[in-house]
Amino acid sequence: MADNENNLSSDDEGPSTKKTRASYTIDFKIKAIEFAAINNISLASRRFKVDRKRIREWTTQADKLRKLRDITPQHIEKYRLEGGGRHLHDIEFEKNLLEWIKEQRAKKIRISQRMIQIHACQISSVSVDGDENCFEGSFEKEF
Repeated sequence: MADNENNLSSDDEGPSTKKTRASYTIDFKIKAIEFAAINNISLASRRFKVDRKRIREWTTQADKLRKLRDITPQHIEKYRLEGGGRHLHDIEFEKNLLEWIKEQRAKKIRISQRMIQIHACQISSVSVDGDENCFEGSFEKEF
């Protein structure tokens, strides 16, 4: 009987909720860094409601953050440093493929992932011999 009560009490807790991740603008990060420099990291973490670890990471990136803030226009709010995401191997190829996708969408034509793969093979320099599997596996997680 006691086992059933324990099982019921654990089920009454309800569904678990995922914690959402916060994203902070570069201006917010710089304000927190400057406040931590004047006072201390613990006080800054309480004031800005951020972990102490985040402020320590931001202080190591302070020069990069300030440089990025200075070069971006004021109406654009950046959230992270450059360098994240998939790196381009052939910029001209990517531009041509993106232009083709936009043209097809402007014509109200639905584009599947397979259509993108086939067109990429057609415009690539690898498919000179007419091999349709020139990008086999390379587009599986990119689009």
